[in-house]
Amino acid sequence: MVAAEISAENDLNGTIILVIGESASRDYMHAYNPDFPFDNTIWLKSKLENRFEMLRVPMFIYFSPEYEKIFPDRVATLEKNREKYFTNDMFYDTFCGLINAKSNRYDALQDFSSAEYKFTRETLTTMLGQHKLTEDKE
Repeated sequence: MVAAEISAENDLNGTIILVIGESASRDYMHAYNPDFPFDNTIWLKSKLENRFEMLRVPMFIYFSPEYEKIFPDRVATLEKNREKYFTNDMFYDTFCGLINAKSNRYDALQDFSSAEYKFTRETLTTMLGQHKLTEDKE
């Protein structure tokens, strides 16, 4: 949910709007919606030519000792999956798994921290399922 009406008439410079959910946020991203009044995705637009480059994002997770005591199996599974392939398309399910907030849309197969996660480079797709990871030559 956006807290303010976004238009060219509003001066929202310096305002940070966090929208979780890729499809919801694209409406407010100039790279995907040229009619959006602010050019707020300069870096992203430069990366769209090589779409796979924007997927190579490192992930760092720190667990407190308390978390490790409560969820030792989840921490061990993440360590086991450390060298496996993962895409940002799976972040929702992984985040839900990490915080143990599994909604009716949660899919353990898409959760990198789940023992059910079995994807490989050959079986993964990305960009909303439109591209296979094997298309990335780097």
